[in-house]
Amino acid sequence: MMPVSAAIIDADGRLTDWNGGFEAEFAVARDLLQRGAGFAQVAAAAVEREGFARDQGGAPPEAGPGTFEYISGGRTVRVESTRTAGGGRLRVAAETTDTARIAHDLNNMLMSVLANADSISAALAPDSPSARHAEAILRAVDRGRVLTGRLSGITPKPAAPADEAPAGRPGRAVSVLLVEDNALVRETLTASLGALGYRVRAADRGESARRILDGAEPIDVLFTDVVLPGGLGGTELARIARLQHPQIRILFTSGFDAAVLRSEDGLPQDAAFLMKPYDLDDLIAAFAALLAS
Repeated sequence: MMPVSAAIIDADGRLTDWNGGFEAEFAVARDLLQRGAGFAQVAAAAVEREGFARDQGGAPPEAGPGTFEYISGGRTVRVESTRTAGGGRLRVAAETTDTARIAHDLNNMLMSVLANADSISAALAPDSPSARHAEAILRAVDRGRVLTGRLSGITPKPAAPADEAPAGRPGRAVSVLLVEDNALVRETLTASLGALGYRVRAADRGESARRILDGAEPIDVLFTDVVLPGGLGGTELARIARLQHPQIRILFTSGFDAAVLRSEDGLPQDAAFLMKPYDLDDLIAAFAALLAS
């Protein structure tokens, strides 16, 4: 259990004092305080670090009573703010452990391992001793996928038989905008899709993806994580993409189960969705189905 976290803010919203629990909870707070920061800046920095946040107004509270929640290490942390004419107080009011969010974090880690193990395995000769090690990693990831599925209440689909493996290359040049904040996964997916004949533009967050959408180059497919850092999430990015590129096809991905994303992030009920971690065959099949629709 984390220590009780509390802070005092002045009438202008500036942090004037806090206890050790607050400093432990917001690891960047000391540096920001020395620069005269307000709580909103501290909370925003925590959000950027954790990559997921929510509140009633869509931004960390700076004035008035309210609550602010963010995700930290698989738990939901709730911060309460109370303002008065002469200042106010903030405290971490509650925390809960959420198995769906723990599964999300584990799935993202497994995705990074799987993407890189797949890339290494493809570059090795079948009789190489290292190939056996890569296969062992892939088997371990499959086992991890089963365990995280149990946390989310999901039964992973069995692997397709080798003779049912989907064709890899698109029948024409297809332009893909890939939006993934994990650098290793993003680089590996860019290389894998490029090797299959797709023309890939990559972005690490919603805002940088939006700038690509604003450009003159047509985009055939938006392949985006749902939960992205920086404020512009995948579902809103998809809405913008459809306005600018009406014929665009959209494939969502996440370490969260789709049911969680439908209730919390507005993922459309009929959206094409590929849950992490997925291997290259899963990705090929998802793209084939998307382009055939």
